[in-house]
Amino acid sequence: MCVSLAQLGMSAPDARRALSCVPHPEGLEVSWDADVNADRYDLSMGVLGVSGTEDDIAGHHTKGNETRVIVKYLIPGHKYWFQLVAHSRGHDIHSGWKPVSEKHECVAPLDEVEASGESLSSTRRRRRSTRRRGYFVKNMVRMHPHYDGLTNHNSADAKGEANLLNWWRVGQTCLLAGYKVHIKAEHFSGQVTPKGDKHYANYMSCNEAAGQPGGYTCTGILNGDCGVLGISSQCTQAQNIEKSKDYVGMGVLAGNGGRWYSTPYAGEHKTWHRDSQYRKAKCHKGMSESDIKKALGLSADSVYLQPWEDDEDHEANETHAQLTLSSASAPVLV
Repeated sequence: MCVSLAQLGMSAPDARRALSCVPHPEGLEVSWDADVNADRYDLSMGVLGVSGTEDDIAGHHTKGNETRVIVKYLIPGHKYWFQLVAHSRGHDIHSGWKPVSEKHECVAPLDEVEASGESLSSTRRRRRSTRRRGYFVKNMVRMHPHYDGLTNHNSADAKGEANLLNWWRVGQTCLLAGYKVHIKAEHFSGQVTPKGDKHYANYMSCNEAAGQPGGYTCTGILNGDCGVLGISSQCTQAQNIEKSKDYVGMGVLAGNGGRWYSTPYAGEHKTWHRDSQYRKAKCHKGMSESDIKKALGLSADSVYLQPWEDDEDHEANETHAQLTLSSASAPVLV
């Protein structure tokens, strides 16, 4: 399936900018000259020299108009291409994107350990991502015609996304984005949609709203979503967003146990944040949880990028317990 620039909210290429790659302890540093008309960038990347990998496999959303990205999770010695896409000032998040560079080829560096012959699996284990104190990490998947981030958006884990794909209709653009999200470790009480998981607030339903951050706004869970979660009898209580408006919300699906998430703008960079890198994949109806993880390079057998780690619930508990021990009292948010 080919996806046009128009479908992705992108216009035709403009003046070209040269990209530069230099080795970095975590992978590659890719930099460029600023585009005076841009307010942000997306650095796309793909794999060179492998049949069937012409499409990009990941992107990197910058913070504002910064002009460099540290590209992580590369396979040492692999060849990659990078292309810069700029977002023009004054456009909404889903339009005004245009390629402003040619594809630039770079090789992921071999570090001293890899060059010495240590196995790739050992290198991957050694390269555990740094975790900010007081936070735990979850991988979230979003299906949308645009790679539009998580601000005021809903997403899911791979199991929850597999459930959503059952509703996909032929003719719709089906693109998946995988995001690595860092969530502040808190314990909540009185929340309904997480079904006992105290690390999350009630799930909110987020829908398009022109002019709002991310082009969306999040409200208390809709009645229809309560039905999907199997909590219709508690929907009024679940619509309490006192905590949800500032914290990551989560809902457990009835039946398969998958998770849906809400990530409010009010909490971004305060109670949650995501890495700049995100993974890309095309999708279709009938994809399973394992299919989604493989397509996004999240599984242990990832071929072109190192897989992301995802904290299990017990690790989130340990993170919160460490904070509790280091303070006189860790309040429970009610």
